[in-house]
Amino acid sequence: MTAPSLGSGNTDVEDSSNNSFHGTIFGGVSLGEEGIIGSAAFFDGTNDYIELDDNQNGDLDFGASTDFLVSTWIKTIADSSSNTHNIVSTYTGGADPGFSVFLDNNVLRAFIRDDLNNIVMITGSTIINDGEWHHIVARFDRDGSLTIFLDGKEIGVINSPCYSHRMGKSLALAHIQPGIPVGSILKVTGENLETIAKVVQSPIYDPQKTRTHA
Repeated sequence: MTAPSLGSGNTDVEDSSNNSFHGTIFGGVSLGEEGIIGSAAFFDGTNDYIELDDNQNGDLDFGASTDFLVSTWIKTIADSSSNTHNIVSTYTGGADPGFSVFLDNNVLRAFIRDDLNNIVMITGSTIINDGEWHHIVARFDRDGSLTIFLDGKEIGVINSPCYSHRMGKSLALAHIQPGIPVGSILKVTGENLETIAKVVQSPIYDPQKTRTHA
C-alpha cells in the first residue's frame, strides 16, 4: 500500500502493485507505523478496518473450486483483549458464503463457508499476544482441507469431516502433533461447536484388520 491521500471523509489507500486492490479506511486506522517491511497500519481492535475493492477482473472472486491462500504479517500488543479480531475476511455473517482468518482469544483461527452452507474451520494452538511480528498463512484447499501456518510452521489442519452411518459416529482426518498416543482425548472447537474427539488407529472401521477377507 502507498501513503494515504487525506480527505475530509474516509481515507483512501492505494495498492502499490498493478492489481488495483485499492482500499478505504473506516474508523481510526493509523498509517505510517513501523512495519516488518516498510510501514504498517495500526488498528485499535474495536471498529477499525480497511475495505478493499475487487478489481474489474474479479481476481478476489475465488468461486467454489479455486484453491487460494492468505498471507500477511501481524503484531498484537502484549495485553490484547480476548475478543475476536478479523485479520482478513470476506464473511459478512449468517449463512452467507465467505472466508475469514482471525484471532479468537489470541489464537489464530480460519474458516470458509460455501454456497451450500458447508463449513470447514481450523483452530491453532499457539497464543499470539507477545507484541512481536508474526507471519501467518492460511491455505484453503477447496477439496475440503484448511491449513494454517505461523512463522512458517504448520500449526493445524483438518481434512474432510464426515458422518459414518456404518459406525454411527462423526469422523474426521486431521494432522496432530507427533507423540500424541492413540486413545488420547482432544478438544475440538468450531463455529457453534465444542466437543471432544478420540485419537484412533487407521483403518478406523477395523483397526486390527480382523474383518478382512479374500
